[in-house]
Amino acid sequence: MEFKIKYETSFLGDIEKLNEHIGKDRLTKLIKNFHRKKSMLKKFPRIYQKLEIESLKNQEYRKIVLNQYIVIYKITSNQISFLKIFHRKQIT
Repeated sequence: MEFKIKYETSFLGDIEKLNEHIGKDRLTKLIKNFHRKKSMLKKFPRIYQKLEIESLKNQEYRKIVLNQYIVIYKITSNQISFLKIFHRKQIT
């Protein structure tokens, strides 16, 4: 079964903010890296690390690490939703 891909408004907003902060050239490289890693998700959605958050234990959130950036996505029955992308320093 292939999963559908959905880009949430929050994810797209993060991309716009990144364009303002890091510039088009760096964003283009980041997006290319993202697409390479995303390419396997339709068939293997659980390939990347699961987020172990107690309050979300009944839901499946995972992360893709892109050098200094982290992409958060959620898996449902037949869909992968990309929720957020942010710099790893924003976690702390």
